[in-house]
Amino acid sequence: MSEAESRLQWCESSDKETEDLIAKDFKLIKNFVNEKAEQSLLKEAEKYVKRLRYEYDHWDNVSSS
Repeated sequence: MSEAESRLQWCESSDKETEDLIAKDFKLIKNFVNEKAEQSLLKEAEKYVKRLRYEYDHWDNVSSS
């Protein structure tokens, strides 16, 4: 397995261009935080996400019709 292939085992992307960008710009560091720190970060992120309002303008280019 090549280095590029092993780099992307943790990644799923919708297309080759996105995959290439991820492989170039991101690095996965396994066990970077312990489980206690992970739970703390998740708790903080959830507080923020719960306060977000729904975007009715469909910034993601998805149409409701």
